[in-house]
Amino acid sequence: MTKIKTKTPNIKDRLPILKDEIEKQIYRIENNVNSKLLQIIYYIFIF
Repeated sequence: MTKIKTKTPNIKDRLPILKDEIEKQIYRIENNVNSKLLQIIYYIFIF
């Protein structure tokens, strides 16, 4: 059986990525840039 290696970066490394994505989505909403009816963006934030 193979072991799967996972990497969970520190919260201080993950939060800027989340912040950038939130700002991007706010911009898209405010400027009506959404081109798809549904868009799923996956981020894994396991604490």
